[in-house]
Amino acid sequence: MTKYFAPVALLTIWLTCSGFGPYRPPGAGAFALGQGDAVVATGVGSVALYANPANMAMVKRQTFDVGGTRNPQAGTSSLFVGGVDGTSGWGLSAGLGYSYDVNWTLDNPQRGMHDVRFGLAAAAESDAGRVMVGASGRYMTGDVMKTGQHLEGFGTDLGVGAALSSFRAGLVLRNAVRVDNVETPRRVAAGVGWVNEHVLVDGDAAWGLDSNSGQAYRIGLGVQPGDEGFQVRGGYAFDQTVPLESTRHFVSLGVSWRTPTFSADLSAAMNVARVQETIVAFGVGWVLPTGEEN
Repeated sequence: MTKYFAPVALLTIWLTCSGFGPYRPPGAGAFALGQGDAVVATGVGSVALYANPANMAMVKRQTFDVGGTRNPQAGTSSLFVGGVDGTSGWGLSAGLGYSYDVNWTLDNPQRGMHDVRFGLAAAAESDAGRVMVGASGRYMTGDVMKTGQHLEGFGTDLGVGAALSSFRAGLVLRNAVRVDNVETPRRVAAGVGWVNEHVLVDGDAAWGLDSNSGQAYRIGLGVQPGDEGFQVRGGYAFDQTVPLESTRHFVSLGVSWRTPTFSADLSAAMNVARVQETIVAFGVGWVLPTGEEN
């Protein structure tokens, strides 16, 4: 069945793709939240479906992730499930994810959204490293209860990435085709990172290409003292994605337990300018490695 997954996903992408704008998608997961969502250059597996689809082809392995988020002050919740297969004999990597997002924060309109995400990526390898290209998207349907608006549609994200020894770089155009110019504005994001066996560093920047979409800057750090086991992450995000709203300053922290086949993540992020925007995320994942991470 595995060998048919990537070509089927390719056909699906031609038919249904989208991306995200001012709202953080639950499918980005607890691992990303713990390092301030700075994952454009370094996020792999299910995270890549939302951060940079090219990175699905960075590692030759299969991953499956489930988890959720909670804003205790606002009483809101989100759930997600996703997986990526990078072992196809066709030389492609493909991913699929689903999330349900309810009333994301106090500052944003109350809403309930279903998000089905698809992705496909390919990589070219040399002695210097790996260069990747990819596309991901979603079919989005749901309601913004505050305005009575119903949203439904398709769109696409496009990304490129590079993994050269310990250096990582990524560039992604979000919402090249968009569902709505408020929910899913066009944005471009770029990131650089550095990764080895024990340390991960990523710095990202994103800019809106529409007048109603501003900038965001993020930096994240992860440290794993041993070859496996306990890992700690931290991050900071300056977020002015919605220009007319107050600037957000998110500080985040995450802890994980990671082995070659299993991971468990718990993370939290707080907007220090508005403590009601405190997000807690959890997730578990299973990994079936079949190659070396480059």
